[in-house]
Amino acid sequence: MVWKQFLIVLASCYALYYALNIFFDLFTHPRSAPGDQGSEDLVFQEPNSPTLVPVRAPEAKSSPSPAPAVQSGELLSNGGCSIGELQRLAREELIEYTKTLAF
Repeated sequence: MVWKQFLIVLASCYALYYALNIFFDLFTHPRSAPGDQGSEDLVFQEPNSPTLVPVRAPEAKSSPSPAPAVQSGELLSNGGCSIGELQRLAREELIEYTKTLAF
């Protein structure tokens, strides 16, 4: 069997399979009447009626003075470190490294 024959047989099997599926669906599921389109709609009934909520006038707000923010101290660095310091931290096992440092 050559590839062309194999592909023709495979395509015909797929076509036959899908044709049988379509015919099976057409004959096993009853069709609804053309005017009966509302049968698939979902309708939710709410037992409560809407209630009118009165709107109150906005109260005059006095602006209290903001509380002072908590200071944590002076900022000494931005978190970066040099390569030498990075190697020292790795030797002292203060940081975990997974690859060797090459430079």
